[in-house]
Amino acid sequence: GSGAPPPARAGGWAGAGSPLLSPGEVRSKPMTVLQWEKLSMGKLAHTLWGDGGSDGGAKGAAGALEKLMEPGRAFEIDISALEGRFARPDPSARFRRAESDNSDRSTVGSADGGTPRARISLLEPKRSTSVGIVENKLRGALGGKPLRDAILEVDEALLTQDTLKMALSAVPTTAEQAQLLAFQGEPSTLDRPEQLLRSLCGIPRLEGRILAMMFKAQLEPDMDELLQQVDSLKAACEAVQGSAELQALMQIVLHIGNALNAGTARGNAAGF
Repeated sequence: GSGAPPPARAGGWAGAGSPLLSPGEVRSKPMTVLQWEKLSMGKLAHTLWGDGGSDGGAKGAAGALEKLMEPGRAFEIDISALEGRFARPDPSARFRRAESDNSDRSTVGSADGGTPRARISLLEPKRSTSVGIVENKLRGALGGKPLRDAILEVDEALLTQDTLKMALSAVPTTAEQAQLLAFQGEPSTLDRPEQLLRSLCGIPRLEGRILAMMFKAQLEPDMDELLQQVDSLKAACEAVQGSAELQALMQIVLHIGNALNAGTARGNAAGF
């Protein structure tokens, strides 16, 4: 009939009419701004809001939303409800809450305790710990075979991709090599991390060897995975481009974002 349109609800359907927001419209209170990269009318080509929509038409997402609506009805926003839900909190109230939280905090002390090492350690403590963890995992992965021997023999049965990644993290730096090779004592007196790194010092182009083995081990699986990802991406793009429901949803997001951003530089966007 020709009666008055039903009252608008936040994010609901209401009577058909003119655009939701005028370019100069502002909110009655500071709002939480929707962060987006605003598109002007001149930049809508080949986007959901231009000719890249599900029907390839010029209406784009707006046309998709219009098709999903009941005849004679349009999307409107209850601005008062929107302001009630997305208005910025009062800074003074937030400050009072923070002061209350700070007054309730208590400090907890910690005591450092450590056990003295039975063997000689030359590495920095943090580095020694990380290498020690790797050394322990490598012993299990290699079945007791020295890492140096496995690398020199290019033992592909033992040097899996995961094992090679661990070995790469244990490659000694130039400074560590100089420090370990300058040690004049018995190598067996060194701690386990130092023994592992020292055993690797004499391998020429160690890092390059490990990287080459990693590349060879991972090339075929990577290619298979990459082709699967390309097929999945292609299918996803076709699904997005052909989904009228998704484009209608994006148009609703555009309307609400413009309502939140009204009166700011991000408002009055034709797309995002």
